[in-house]
Formats: sequence, C-alpha cells, structure tokens
Amino acid sequence: MGAWLAVRHADPTVQEALLTSIRTCAGNLTAGPLATAACLVAEDSAVPALAAYLDVDVAQDLGAGGVVAAAIERFGGVPRHGDASEKGRDDLSRVLTVGRALQNW
Repeated sequence: MGAWLAVRHADPTVQEALLTSIRTCAGNLTAGPLATAACLVAEDSAVPALAAYLDVDVAQDLGAGGVVAAAIERFGGVPRHGDASEKGRDDLSRVLTVGRALQNW
C-alpha cells in the first residue's frame, strides 16, 4: 500500500526508501507496486535497484520479473536475464497508468 501512496511524494527521502524497498523485497505482491512507484518517483536512477531485485526474482522464481525487466527497459537499461516479455511490458504499462492517476489525484 505504501508504494502507491509514495507516487505523490518525490522528495529524496521517499525516493531512497523506494529504492531500498525494491532492492530488498521478496515477492511478486510487493515488487510490482514498488517498481511502479520507483519508475514514477526515481525514474532512471531506479535501474540499479530494479536490477538487484530482478537478480533475486530470477534466482528464486518469485514471479515479478517481467514487470521489473520492463521497468529497466523503459529507462534504456538492458535486463541481465533477457528482454522483458510482452506481458511484462503490458503489465508495466497498466500499473504505470494507475500510478499516474494516483499522482494526479
């Protein structure tokens, strides 16, 4: 829930908390919202944290790798474990739409 609230607060403290959270989260229920918030708040500076999460996701088969890989690609990064799937890109597009709506609410 906190990730969705964070999209309205782009200050450095929130940004750092988001990046720490995405690096250390361990599951597909939290990774998608955190990746979305990180994209909207931290933008391309989120790529290293997203890549760190993706390494864990792939190693442990956590299930959110597609969205996170798409987020890395969004900023011109290349996911270490292969390109994002079409579904991952689609899912990211959808959650970014929700995140932007929350930013403007």
